[in-house]
Amino acid sequence: MENGLYQLYIPSNDPKMWSLVESEENIGCIAPYSVVRTKTSIFFAGEHNIYQLDNDWQLIAIGEAIKDIWQGFSSDVRKASTFTYNPKRNSLSCLIGLLGSSVVNGGLWEYNLDTATWSKFNNSFSTTNTGKFLFLDKDTNINCYVSNAGASEASIIKLDSSTSTETLQTNRTTGWINLSSLSDQYNVQLRRFNLAYDSGDTITATFYKDGDASTVVYTDSSTFTSAKKQAEIKLPIRCNQIMVKLSTSASANDVKINRMEIEADG
Repeated sequence: MENGLYQLYIPSNDPKMWSLVESEENIGCIAPYSVVRTKTSIFFAGEHNIYQLDNDWQLIAIGEAIKDIWQGFSSDVRKASTFTYNPKRNSLSCLIGLLGSSVVNGGLWEYNLDTATWSKFNNSFSTTNTGKFLFLDKDTNINCYVSNAGASEASIIKLDSSTSTETLQTNRTTGWINLSSLSDQYNVQLRRFNLAYDSGDTITATFYKDGDASTVVYTDSSTFTSAKKQAEIKLPIRCNQIMVKLSTSASANDVKINRMEIEADG
């Protein structure tokens, strides 16, 4: 139901005396294939956010970090979203896009339930096919697959494959980080960006500010090398919002982001 959430009560001693009670009148599920159930929660796509419903019927908006991106998708794209739970990674994999169409910011987004953070995976099959995902599914061994199709080729990719000949280009974006109060926004001088990581490739850090995701304000592509586990850079940026994108080139090397910190004037 797109406009509300309902609780179904079925008494164990008399199932015929069931009742349906509305628990949330303003938030509902707009994408039927986004509903995912785990041992402790239910996840689904709403009109304005992505939600987690826990065992106590507490509704949590888990998509705040990518809220501007989510609301930037058309209604058709949001309604076509497909989610699945990956128990190997304890994460929610969210496939956002339309059949055979390239959608800006579309692709495979992943929400890590342990860290409550979002990251985005981009495929790179070819220039004409990038971002044209068709479906996300799991086999009996809980391996996750995505299908990609264009005018002249189709591919099925196993996301958890350990085959060394397959490559993956990573792009992980934080979403907008508010550095001042939402009710009293003011510019803050950023000082340093600190990153702890494990990567077989050099990580490029790209920065955007103040809600403008199309204009790069600073980039570093030489500091965070594979020879290091931690490094920091100075940030000559003054803003009230910051978004960070961490990316690597396509390879078969593992990439793990352990922690990042932004130092700013108080």
